[in-house]
Amino acid sequence: MMKAKSDLRSLIRNLKGQYSDEEKRRLSAAALKSLENDSHFLKASSVVAYYSLPDEVDTHDFLEKWRERKRLFLPKVEGQSLSLHPYLGMPFMQSGAFGIMEPSTPAVANADAMDLIIVPGMAFTADGKRLGRGKGFYDRFLAGLPPHKYIIGLAFPFQMVENMPTEPTDVQMNRVIFK
Repeated sequence: MMKAKSDLRSLIRNLKGQYSDEEKRRLSAAALKSLENDSHFLKASSVVAYYSLPDEVDTHDFLEKWRERKRLFLPKVEGQSLSLHPYLGMPFMQSGAFGIMEPSTPAVANADAMDLIIVPGMAFTADGKRLGRGKGFYDRFLAGLPPHKYIIGLAFPFQMVENMPTEPTDVQMNRVIFK
């Protein structure tokens, strides 16, 4: 199963490479517009998001747009876990594990209070299966949340696949937004 997952990651990486930065910006804008119109996002006052890597749906402008209107939180890698930290803007960001920009703000104690969780992935299925980068950080984090938490995967259209191998530790999304 691990081989199948690594093959799928390679396929998606190759697909990502076929799109220009401009095309990825356009696709990101479309996905984020759909997210902003989602009823769960509209109702949420506290949102866990992510600071995108260059090959993910670009959340940088989205975070700036919404940081004054919603309480935004970003994950930070700590050992083998993710902790949540308030997003207060770029002056409070620093390069962290794996070169990912992370908040320098103190961690929040209770992720249970978050209304909505938005996560990236390498690939998704329409019914909410998610393939991550292979380290399991998000699966461990999401598995620790109460089962009623609403989780949205955010993806480019070419990251959608018909099916993928899964394991019992994989956490399913409630919805995947890809356009």
